[in-house]
Amino acid sequence: MKTTKRILATLAVGLMFALLSQAMAQAADEADLDSEPMIEEEMQISGAEEFIRYCSVCHGTDGKGHGPLAKNLKTPPADLTQINKKYRGFPLAKIADIIRNGGEVTGHGSSDMPAWGEAFRDNYEPVMVSALIFELALYLESIQEK
Repeated sequence: MKTTKRILATLAVGLMFALLSQAMAQAADEADLDSEPMIEEEMQISGAEEFIRYCSVCHGTDGKGHGPLAKNLKTPPADLTQINKKYRGFPLAKIADIIRNGGEVTGHGSSDMPAWGEAFRDNYEPVMVSALIFELALYLESIQEK
């Protein structure tokens, strides 16, 4: 069952990359030749950099849940280095969904975790939002404690 879920998550990620490639190719075809050329660095997305930018204020720079705003939240931020232990493996698709749509509803109403998918859409194209969320999820997978 776990293998099936992992395969489905991998297929979903592969499909996302295929759609991303297709959208980027279409955008390049439609680009105005007189416009300023895109700089390579602007296209790169780093999960680690985005984590620091968007997540560390609550989860801390180490992901352990001790960011500067953590004490102000009604539900303490999760220790993101323990996801593997909690789920007995890293549920990439679930983590991407939590980043996109916000944390699970707990305790006294809605979660304190914002739905970053909505926030990211203010600054990025939809395909880039998916890529950003995927990179964040991969970064979280990389910081898991053994």
